[in-house]
Amino acid sequence: MKDYSPQDKIFQILIEPKGKHIELKDDWKNNMLNIMKEKYLNDDSIIFEYGQANYYIVGLPFYNSAEENKFISSFNECFK
Repeated sequence: MKDYSPQDKIFQILIEPKGKHIELKDDWKNNMLNIMKEKYLNDDSIIFEYGQANYYIVGLPFYNSAEENKFISSFNECFK
């Protein structure tokens, strides 16, 4: 943050740890997070601007240790 430039992209990344025992119950959240991720990847859409900074909201799929590689892959896809 010390090297912050007002022309930088600023991200709010939504990550939700989720145990397998409640994953199906909250499937709607996972769908919402994936839609947000796809919107960011496809549109590179700016959610809002303040000054010269561009703010983005990116959702990532549920995190659980059993599927950690899937989560890491999704994260890397967004932030190459």
